[in-house]
Amino acid sequence: MWKISTLTCHCTCPCAFPSIKSWRLDAAAGEYCALCSKRGAVSRADISDDMLRVAETKLREYFVRGKLVLKNHDFRHAPLQEEYDRILVTFFTFNYLLTASEQQQFLLHVHQSLAANGVLIMDLFYPQPLAFPATSNQWQETILPAEGRQIVLRQKRRMVGNIEERIQIYVDGTQRDEIVTRRCYVSKTQIEALLTQAGFQCFQVTNGYAASAFHPLGRAETTESNFVCTARKPVSGKGDVAT
Repeated sequence: MWKISTLTCHCTCPCAFPSIKSWRLDAAAGEYCALCSKRGAVSRADISDDMLRVAETKLREYFVRGKLVLKNHDFRHAPLQEEYDRILVTFFTFNYLLTASEQQQFLLHVHQSLAANGVLIMDLFYPQPLAFPATSNQWQETILPAEGRQIVLRQKRRMVGNIEERIQIYVDGTQRDEIVTRRCYVSKTQIEALLTQAGFQCFQVTNGYAASAFHPLGRAETTESNFVCTARKPVSGKGDVAT
């Protein structure tokens, strides 16, 4: 029975509207952990105590049965003591690492937390300002339902170098909250190089979430959408990185 560590990284400031924060940041992650728990034991690592408490509440059935373990852990600073057969870095977590040093340390510690022949699976985003240049730095408005209320969300995005900066303004009557989020754009070619540097092999990629379309990165292949990549930790003694 294999174990999965599902990682979510919430680097934005705490939202003033807890119901919106739970819906936006943790609902999908909770459903994903529940799905994985049906297939084996799952560990979920997060850097947010608030999100871990939400996960424990939503997934209490799996938590009580010992199918789910929750950990407050930051892979930028250290590996886990346990080794896992599969580690999933989901919901564009890696894109919240803004510097090359953070990215390298994160991948090195994930590599150290994998068992020999273990697999890393990550999704990475393609910035909206690059996909749709006409929307860059333009305000967009959305109405969000939340517990019988309607919350107005205004947001805009722009590129600052390789960083996408997103400003979100939530308004609920007279209550107003602003969140600034920064995510680093990492292309397929760049993530392959970073994974290789961390000791991974067998890099494959697929556009979007097409599970049947994983393939080795083509020499002239470009990045034009969100994508998922996989890489494998070689057996001991092959591809390990000195620390």
